This record gives sequence, C-alpha cells and structure tokens, in this order.
Amino acid sequence: MNSLYFQTQTRWLVTVILLFALSISNVWGITVDFAGSSLPSGWSGNGSFNSDNNHYHSATPGYALNNQALTTSEYTNITALTFWGSTSSGGDGKSLTIQYKESGSNTWNNLASISLSKGAQVQKTVTVTSLAGKTVALKFSTTWATAYIDDIEITTGATCSNKVTLTKAAPDKGSFN
Repeated sequence: MNSLYFQTQTRWLVTVILLFALSISNVWGITVDFAGSSLPSGWSGNGSFNSDNNHYHSATPGYALNNQALTTSEYTNITALTFWGSTSSGGDGKSLTIQYKESGSNTWNNLASISLSKGAQVQKTVTVTSLAGKTVALKFSTTWATAYIDDIEITTGATCSNKVTLTKAAPDKGSFN
C-alpha cells in the first residue's frame, strides 16, 4: 500500500477524532439529589426536605414545594434539564412552573409548565433551547400544595459558533515508497 496514501488517511482520521473530542469537551453540569438535606451553594428555597414514600426518586429525601419556590444559582449555556417529580392528591394533574432569569435581570421568564401526577416520581425533561448561550438562574414553583421534586440534573456546555468542514485531501502524486 502506498505510504503517502496511508499518511493522508491517518491525518484525516486524527483530525476527525480531535474535532469530535473538542465538540464533547466543556460539557458538565450538576445533579442535585438533596442528600444531606441541604441545598447546593447559591441555591435558595422556602420548601422543605421530604422523606415520605413516593415523594423522592432514588434516595431520600426529595424537595417539597407547597405554594413555594426553589431557585438555582446561575449556570451558563444550559443544554439539558431533567428532574423527577410527583404531587400529593391535592395537586394531581396540576403543573409545576419553571422560569428563568438572565444574569443581571430581575425579570423571570416562563420556560415550561410541567404537569405532575400523584404517586411514584416520574422523570421529566424540559426543552431548554431558548437558554443557549445565556447565563441564567432557574426557578421551580407552585401555587398549590404539594409538588415533590428530586434528582434535578442541569447540563451545561460550551457553544460553538464556528462551522468546520472536512474535506478529503487528494493524495500527492509524488513518488511511491
């Protein structure tokens, strides 16, 4: 096999692998399971930690909101938001409101209204495309009794505004070794 051809193919493959690695780097986040009955640094809430059956996901406790709110610290470029939720019988079928506030602003904007059901916790996924590139705090709130949330996962990542186009280079018509 032509060694020049092999070198060209190897360079192309290494370039693709490096670009893939760069595209998945800078992705991180936080998962809050309320273990230890404390909120993460920068989070605030007037709800309560709750260990009642069916009101937490994988391990006790969960967080109960009874006409209350839970606010996160600020995160930049949120790419995914999931959590587990359920409700008491009084809130069956009612919605948990999720809002966001951009850094430096005092205005809360609606992000999602998520319907919750009585019984075991169910995982909920929130569409967060409107948060791309923004630094925001999130707020989970109810105007009724009682919503239970647990295992909130906020994933963040770097944005990329550069478009990369890969082209296969033609082999050099030099000598064959």
